[in-house]
Parts: sequence; C-alpha cells; structure tokens
Amino acid sequence: MRGVPNHFVYLAYCGTVKKKLAMVQLAKHREPTLLVSGQTISSFGDGVALVALTLLVLDTTHSVTKLAWFAAARMTPTVVFLLIGGAIVDRFSRRMLLLISDVARAVLTGALVFMIASGLLRFWELIIFAILFGSFDAVFYPAISALTPEIVPVDLLPAMNAVRPLANNLVGNMIGPAVGGILAAFSTSLAIGVDCATFVVSATALSLMKATP
Repeated sequence: MRGVPNHFVYLAYCGTVKKKLAMVQLAKHREPTLLVSGQTISSFGDGVALVALTLLVLDTTHSVTKLAWFAAARMTPTVVFLLIGGAIVDRFSRRMLLLISDVARAVLTGALVFMIASGLLRFWELIIFAILFGSFDAVFYPAISALTPEIVPVDLLPAMNAVRPLANNLVGNMIGPAVGGILAAFSTSLAIGVDCATFVVSATALSLMKATP
C-alpha cells in the first residue's frame, strides 16, 4: 500500500491471520460452538420477530401510539430488572438461567402464535406478552455475558468476542429482519412461529452443554 510502511502492513496481516487461527481453534471447543450456534439461530429468530411483532401490533390495533406502548412495555422491564437479573446470575448457574430464559420465551411466543391463530388476541394481551418477554431478557443478557468466560479458554476470548457480535449483527440485524418481512407478508403467525422454533433450538444447544456451577 502506498504511503504505509511495510512493517505496519505485515503487523496487520499477522493480526488478521492470528484472529482467523483463533476462530478455528474456538470451533474445536464443544461448549463455545454450541453456545454460538444456538445463539446465532436465536438471533435470526429475534430479527424475524422484530418485523413480525411490529406488523402484528399495527394489524391488531391500527395505532402507532399503541405500537410505542408495546415497545415500552418490552424494554422497561429489561432496563428495570437488569440489576436484579445480574444479582440472580451471581447466585445460580448461568447456563441454567439461559436455558430457563429460552424455554420461557419459546412458551410465550408459542402462546402468541396460538392466540393469533384462534383470533383471540387483543392489545392488553400483547402488553402482558411484552412485559414477560422483557423480564426474561433481563435475566438472559447478564447470564450470557457471565457464561462466556466460564466456557471459553482465556486465550480464545478475543475470538469469541469477535464472533458473537459478527453473528448477531449479520444474522440478527440483517438476514433475520429481511426474512421476517417476507414471512410476515405471508403470515404473521408463521413468522412468530419461526421465532419460537429458534428459541427451542437455542434451548436444545444449551441443554447439550456441560453443566456449569
């Protein structure tokens, strides 16, 4: 590269190679692979649900204001209970808390699919769904942050910290919403059902991991 000293190019190249080798080594460890695989699939479901739930609330209420209330109902317990979630994570198995959170959110989304299909869904039930979902999110986030250093060797933590955001951004923020828009255009219940299935896959991956303290 013109204007860039050769030793800087060499160091950048070595850093890239080292990171790639670390990612290969990370893939050889069973527990991190299960965690990343399960959470990547779950992130895809989150992206699908992001679009599907927005369209569902608008279709159910025909109100942008109520959509804002739904978003607030989901985010408020996550913020409020995040400190409580952190305290719970310090006392119990992180893997088990993640498993409980995924199973609970699978049940919630499954119940939502049933209510959509039965035509019984109303706005106040969407608010209850949002509050419960946000509460389990408050446990999930500190639990996964605490579990990662427990199952990943210290020298591979930088690779793990690079892989997870990459997978979440690519799959959860790009591919998931794009697929969610297509599925929701055909059927909102189908799109949310896909989200439910991804929680089941994530929970299965967690259940296959070795128990942690």
